[in-house]
Amino acid sequence: MSSLTQPSPEVLSLNDLKVELPSDVHHHLATQSYSSLDDSASDQKSLTHLDQILNCMKTSPADTCCRVNLISSTIDEVVDELKHHLSSADNELDATQEQEYTIQQHETLKDLVIIRANTAHDNFQPHDELFQSNRPPFHEADEAAFSNWEKRKEKGWPMSHRAIIVDRFCGEAVLRGANVFVKGILCADSGISVGEEVAVYADLRGTNSKPVPRGLVLESYPGRCVFLGIGISCCKRSDYFAQSTGVGITMKRIAGPSQPSLNGVLVGKMMLQNLPSVVVAHVLDPQQGETVLDMCSAPGGKTSHVASLIRNNGLVVACEKGRKKMVTARDFFQSMGATCIVPLSLDSTKLLIDDGDVFDWKSPKEIVKSASASSKDGLLSIKGFHPNSFDRILLDPPCSALGLRPKLLVDVKSLPELLKHSDYQQLFVRSAVPLLKVGGVLSYSTCTINASENEGIVKFILSEFPCMKLVPIADYIPGRAGLEGLGLSDEERGMPTLVAFATTVALVSYTEARSFHPRAAAFTRPSSTKKGLHELPGVLATIPRGGDVASTTVPSSGGVVSALLDGLFDFMKGAKSDTIALLLTTALVAPICKQLGISNILGFLAAGMSLGPNGIKGGIISDVHRTEMLADLGIVFFLFEMGLHINFDTLMSMKNDVFGLGLAQVIITSATVSGIAGLCGMSSAARIVLGGGIALSSSAFVLQLLKDKKQLDTRHGKSSLGVLILQDLAVVPLLVVTPLLAGGGDGLGKAFASAGVAFLMAIAALGVCAKFVFTPLFDAVVSAHSQDAFVGLILCTVLGMSFMTEGLGLSNTLGSFVSGMILAASKHKEKIEAEISPFRGVLVGLFFFSVGFEIDLGLITSKFGLVTSIVLGIMALKATIITGLCRGFGLTLAESQRAGFLLCEVSEFAFVAFRMARSHGILDEATTKLMLTAVALTMALTPFAEEMGCRIAASMDKKSD
Repeated sequence: MSSLTQPSPEVLSLNDLKVELPSDVHHHLATQSYSSLDDSASDQKSLTHLDQILNCMKTSPADTCCRVNLISSTIDEVVDELKHHLSSADNELDATQEQEYTIQQHETLKDLVIIRANTAHDNFQPHDELFQSNRPPFHEADEAAFSNWEKRKEKGWPMSHRAIIVDRFCGEAVLRGANVFVKGILCADSGISVGEEVAVYADLRGTNSKPVPRGLVLESYPGRCVFLGIGISCCKRSDYFAQSTGVGITMKRIAGPSQPSLNGVLVGKMMLQNLPSVVVAHVLDPQQGETVLDMCSAPGGKTSHVASLIRNNGLVVACEKGRKKMVTARDFFQSMGATCIVPLSLDSTKLLIDDGDVFDWKSPKEIVKSASASSKDGLLSIKGFHPNSFDRILLDPPCSALGLRPKLLVDVKSLPELLKHSDYQQLFVRSAVPLLKVGGVLSYSTCTINASENEGIVKFILSEFPCMKLVPIADYIPGRAGLEGLGLSDEERGMPTLVAFATTVALVSYTEARSFHPRAAAFTRPSSTKKGLHELPGVLATIPRGGDVASTTVPSSGGVVSALLDGLFDFMKGAKSDTIALLLTTALVAPICKQLGISNILGFLAAGMSLGPNGIKGGIISDVHRTEMLADLGIVFFLFEMGLHINFDTLMSMKNDVFGLGLAQVIITSATVSGIAGLCGMSSAARIVLGGGIALSSSAFVLQLLKDKKQLDTRHGKSSLGVLILQDLAVVPLLVVTPLLAGGGDGLGKAFASAGVAFLMAIAALGVCAKFVFTPLFDAVVSAHSQDAFVGLILCTVLGMSFMTEGLGLSNTLGSFVSGMILAASKHKEKIEAEISPFRGVLVGLFFFSVGFEIDLGLITSKFGLVTSIVLGIMALKATIITGLCRGFGLTLAESQRAGFLLCEVSEFAFVAFRMARSHGILDEATTKLMLTAVALTMALTPFAEEMGCRIAASMDKKSD
């Protein structure tokens, strides 16, 4: 395109620049601060408030922050060297450009140095004023320097300086005091020489615009840019685009607040770090000897700060999904001397190793020590970490970054795009909380003004994880209370000592014009605190070195008792009180239910609902996760016992019920539910997961009811058992396919083939074990007449076989069930059943207890109609389908409807499938919580449904007689 037809660029000053947002994003952010006000004056006030924020966003903070690396330096040493450096830099400038700075230690952050210019320039100096005082000494006449004089002026370019344009990110760095590196230069005037003063601009075209080709002549630039300041060229124009590294322009004056250039200054002793970023590590407050996790480490500033605070005495695990980013961060850690940091290329949303194996728990130190390094880049190969592993976790997840300064352009395109960030951040939280030790601290922070990523995530943590509580932190920087109308109480919003730039108490909107800060919050998992007598008030006696007892203040008996009781209560908190509560519940539920004439299952559900996270005062049970792990063992032992009642001959005799009735039920129910979900607007992936999950029925509930009523050998009991066996097999492909659906379904065929091979391997291994391992082992142990050895062998068999099938990617219950079937043919069957029954009873009770955790009374009351419709709809649909299929397979109408009512609930495996779908983004949080509550309610209603089926069947039989 010729210069005659080339469109004129839009050349702006910082004063003219307005940081713009899409209209829906602008309205969302404007109104969140005043959500409790609805009058027109308040609307206008909120819009003005956001515009003030956006106006400040385009400039850098007035202060430059240097965080001292305490591993290799001291605060006094850094202050002295900075003063010397800036004094030397001023001497190199002419008198008109000299700038004096105040350099001092921060008042509360003792490892932070603040640099502030004593002579403040106008933040928005226009072109003419800046150029007049910095007119370059051109060797040729102005006419010769710019042959297209008039056209240049019309386009808005300066007539006294040649100009360059850098990319937007380079421009934002320039406003923070950085020089211009050649890699950031996009286009430039012709004829620029070494040592020449040039005008520097930043390109403002968004990521969706056509990129500016590097090397473009300035006269051909068609875009939108903003003036940044004046610098001195370090090389000629051609070198800008021929070189890939090095400084191209040394900045002399910038249009915003004066910032000293500190590139390459005191490397290893300090680093430039934003004030909010420095606060985050202090909020975490790591202690020497602790194990700390930084879930989103790159570029590494906060991670190296943690290492600095603990003086390399401890273990800091740094995770980042991008491998190249982590390699770069590792090199940075090495330059800072941070030897306690272990850099890992891991996706922190998938960091948790939660295989339910309580016997294979390893500490992070053990995992790191046993890991091997990659031959490619030297990073350790580690898959993840076990629950309850870290003393402190720093979580600064990817966010919309709407609080970073300076910001010349916002890349967010729409409100839905903005709101996606909080969904992604929830995945990090779900991974973080189980990894945290009881009593540990989680520091959460962002660098955005979007409340759904700040107050919204704090509310999510507090409501989703009752084991977490908001705690006060040191008063580093004063801030304002958190925003109203976002689910936080006044106490949570206004906790006076929790301050981390945008935060006072939990999360605070920081709206001062001078700077923008991330929002941070500190959480803790309450722990037990052991107190020895020497720590109790009034008990300590002073014993001199000579051995004589000095005069002692004898405490009152009431004070001693009170202190001892306080110590006892603190000691019993956590796992100990959980254990007592669980065992006491197991002991009391059965007699109470017997007195009331109701099923034990309903008693355990009610207890779990009352004592779990949605119950009394946010839950009596503090470690829900570990309780659920124990409950899962209950299902393993329960299905092992059920397998003892079925041998392979019995299974083959049930092939019509298993592979005929069962398969038809799963296919038809899945297809029907998927179709209904499609009508509700669900995605195809969500439809598959919901259909497959709802098609399953609860083996634990149904088999328990059949056993209690001695109906396993009835016609409807055998048919129900056949359906359940096929459903247990169907769990395998459902859990295999769910993660693949999140990626668009790639590799489904391969995954199913792998699952099929794993199934055949498991059956073959179990068969071999039955013939060559189980029989001789049980014979040998029985002949020794040792009950302890016999029980130990049973436990080893059940757990070993369940772990094996789970390790092959199948259900752990499949291994326990099939091993029970194998031992059903053993002559020791009755003895095995008698010994395993007490363990099974306690652990199955815990399972039903944990199901009660999912019943959210708050959700039920707030959405009673919707929840009721879903629960009754699922049960009616399944009962109808199963009844019809049973009739087609030869059962009487009475037997068919009994099977239909018995199998109309949803399986415990739906919890696993729906939670997995949530973690992979297939189901959103609201849908998952609704479905988990509905599933739990269908299970709770199973005894009533079974009783209704019995009465209807009795009525039918009576009429037929």
